[in-house]
Amino acid sequence: MSGNNKIYEKYARLYPVIVAMLIPLILFVIIGSTLSSTYLKLDHIWNVIISIIPASLITAALGYGVKLVARSTSKKLFQFPLFKEDETKMPSTDYLLWSTNLASKQKKQLIRKKIKQIIGLELLDECQESQNENEARLLIVDAVAQIREKTRDNTILFNYLCSFGFIRNFLGANVWALLITIICLIYNFFYPLIPIEITLGAVLLILLLFPVFYIFLKQTGREYARQLFTAFMEL
Repeated sequence: MSGNNKIYEKYARLYPVIVAMLIPLILFVIIGSTLSSTYLKLDHIWNVIISIIPASLITAALGYGVKLVARSTSKKLFQFPLFKEDETKMPSTDYLLWSTNLASKQKKQLIRKKIKQIIGLELLDECQESQNENEARLLIVDAVAQIREKTRDNTILFNYLCSFGFIRNFLGANVWALLITIICLIYNFFYPLIPIEITLGAVLLILLLFPVFYIFLKQTGREYARQLFTAFMEL
């Protein structure tokens, strides 16, 4: 795994899961403090398990699984509905459309000219785009995929990519954090262990994080698109 891949794995996949799971973890600690006997039993079971399977292997497998679930959830529930699975609604696609005002027409012309020179792909003109916007979007998606490869070593662009990945994957992990917290709320309702206000507050806090990070996702996507083409024009 290259240096950038290791950094991305940490900042965009591992850290968002850890941050999202902080609230459920705090609830578990509070609830567990009132169930010390249960904790002792779990500790005994854990000791038996790690005597058979190395603890590092278990944590690595769990970590990989949790990151994969969070990433898949975030793509399915947030990225694909917002930007489409074929990426035709991505900010980087909208950026180059003649019908949008995310960049000046002169800048779009310069970018399109460089795409033709370096990548060998000619995007549709204004008239062609107005007649078949979907085809125009698909061509831009193909061009952007190659632009990403050519700008892979740009440090500033990579930082934007990590930020986008963190926010997207946090949203996916937050879905599971919400489900776990709701389960704690239901359990606490039937078997009161901590004040109901704490579990209700935890659920509300997690719910409030969704619109905030969803807005951040859209904003960071636009910022990444601008930096992507800036990096491309510097080649």
